[in-house]
Order: sequence, then structure tokens, then C-alpha cells
Amino acid sequence: MDPVDEPSRVEVRVESWSDHVPDAPYNSIISIGAFEHFARPCNRPERVRGYRDFFERCYSWLNPGAWMSLQSIGLGAADRGVEGQFVAENIFPESDLPRLGEIADASEGIFEIVSVRNDRADYKSTNHEFRDRLRKNWDAAVSLVGEETVRRFDKYFRISAAGFGRGTTNLYRITFRRLAHPRFDIAL
Repeated sequence: MDPVDEPSRVEVRVESWSDHVPDAPYNSIISIGAFEHFARPCNRPERVRGYRDFFERCYSWLNPGAWMSLQSIGLGAADRGVEGQFVAENIFPESDLPRLGEIADASEGIFEIVSVRNDRADYKSTNHEFRDRLRKNWDAAVSLVGEETVRRFDKYFRISAAGFGRGTTNLYRITFRRLAHPRFDIAL
């Protein structure tokens, strides 16, 4: 059978992770660019609890010994600062970037962290490319969404690239393995 003629084994759903109920356990889970939206601006204990809810749910969805991969923008070695405030208020108002320690704390006892990569240089380049393309298509973008929105995103791409360049913002790629004997009772 020609691969083009094969039936698709991919199903696309538009739903929140908190509403998701799989038909059967998964062999793996990949979360890309969603985790940073799982906590609204709040204090550290509330963020970690929200992240923990996600990890507990993923644990319940996975087969024993299964793997999970998480890619998330996160805070680096700095406070949120003026740039972070701009992003929080103007780009992602209902999001709060995690710190690596918060991710580790939230997954403790239910997942083993197998590997951690910080590929912030990739996102520095990506934001430069986004900004270059926006500037090359400025008039078309303005006609679609208006001058104010285009200027806001131009600023976002500029400060985002700078944050990834300085290490105040990171791109975490983390691989987890589901533990055989979890501890859900860990104090957060």
C-alpha cells in the first residue's frame, strides 16, 4: 500500500489538557509550547501545584515505564523584570513562565528527569527570524491586525531575542520517565 493511501493514525482534538480523557494509555507524551500557559500569574506554591496537576494527569495517561518530553520557555537567572512584565501584560496575559526548579519540584516522585537541555540560542535565532519576516511584511501585517498590534509584536520579538541571548529566558527541553512506584504525597 502506498503510504499516501494508508489510513491516518493521528487524531487531532481541540481541548484543554485538564479535560482530556484518553481512550487507552499512551506510550509517550510530547508537550511543546503549552506548559508555560498552565499557570496564570501567581505565587510559586500555586504555580508548582498547577504544574503538579499536569504531571499527575500525564502520569495517569501513560503506560508503565513510558516517557514524556516537555518543551517550554522558562525563566532563567533573573527576575521577570520590565521585559517579562511587557510580555505578561501584552502578549501572554494569562501565562506565567516556569523556572526549571518549579518543573523539577512539580514532577518529583512521579517522573524521573532523564535529560534537560537549554536551547535558548535556537529561540534567539527564531525570534530574530520572526522579527525580520514581520518587518519585511509590515504593511500586510498592519492591514490584517492594525499598527498597534504589529508594533507590539515587533517589540516582543526584539525583547524576546534579547532575553534568550542573555539567558534571562530559556528554552527547556526535558525528558521524563514515568516512575514504577510513584509518590503522590510529596509536600510541595
